[in-house]
Amino acid sequence: MKPVLVILGTRPEAIKLAPILRELRKRGHLFTILATGQHTDLFTDTGLADEFPVTPLNVANWGVPDQFIPQVREKLQQVYYECSEHVVLVQGDTASAYAGGLWASKDSKWPLVHLEAGLRTHDLTDPCPEEGYRVALDAWAHLCLAPTTLAAQALMDEGHEKKIEIVGNSVVDALLALPVHPVPACCRSRTVLVTLHRRESFGQPLEDIVQGLMEVALEYNTRHGFIFRWPAHPNPNVQQVANRCKDTINSLKTLHNLWIEPPMTYPRFVRTLATARMVLTDSGGVIEESTTLGIPCVIARTKTERMESVHSHHAILAGKTTEGVAEALRKALTGSLKVIPANTYGYGDTSTHVVNALEERYH
Repeated sequence: MKPVLVILGTRPEAIKLAPILRELRKRGHLFTILATGQHTDLFTDTGLADEFPVTPLNVANWGVPDQFIPQVREKLQQVYYECSEHVVLVQGDTASAYAGGLWASKDSKWPLVHLEAGLRTHDLTDPCPEEGYRVALDAWAHLCLAPTTLAAQALMDEGHEKKIEIVGNSVVDALLALPVHPVPACCRSRTVLVTLHRRESFGQPLEDIVQGLMEVALEYNTRHGFIFRWPAHPNPNVQQVANRCKDTINSLKTLHNLWIEPPMTYPRFVRTLATARMVLTDSGGVIEESTTLGIPCVIARTKTERMESVHSHHAILAGKTTEGVAEALRKALTGSLKVIPANTYGYGDTSTHVVNALEERYH
């Protein structure tokens, strides 16, 4: 098979690509991993760089995709201008994936493979720019690796039916590799885990989401209530809101069950999630993980590209208002969502299907 060039830059990409890399290594295929520099601290705690040799591009990320993407593209062209053809593999909807796909399709003209293809909210403004990145990557790709039938249908609706493979989501492979197993509902802790990081929520929407969280935490601040644990993302926009929340907690002196913590490593986060009562999140990966583990999920967004979890009643869309978040949390805490683990996103064999597809197309 042709050598594979894997371009990634964020924590979710590292988590979801690691099982694919293990399968490529197991079968003796050649691959190179390029890390763009989009994430640094959150990227390193996945352990990917300890397990595989990673070549850094060292592009500084200042949170401005229009500056970051051209720099990644330029670096890729400098490094691989005279190299023989590779298969370019990117995952998801990040600026790193988009930059890699743009370079593959427009500069090197190498075959592009998009892992986690077909996710759609069908609204280019929500999330922005991620929805646009997904649509463009699937248009450029030679092979679209869809995680679910719903994602495959979106790709067919856009005319990509000849290049679709349904392979599941490699996040399930990543969970099983830790290993982390579902915990019966009766044995779970009274922890409500919180993750909030999306760019489109920065500012007042995030303030409103956290206000709804604090209202419900205060209602359950009893001896036998719930502990709300928020490992706050290091982004300055999130940290500002987290610090104001800490000030409120200190002034109230009654909100002892809302804990704001440093970010967790991925293994620790998943172990905490697996035993939690529920999760409040705006992360797509956490939606997938919680459904796989049977943990009820409140989504702090108005739209999601993971509607499979909503349709199966493992998750509920709360929106970004204080009232919407508080109401959704109350519903979830009183048992309105399923607590049974589901194979919605696969059975842990996605990496096998992915490498089979690569071998078939690029032998």
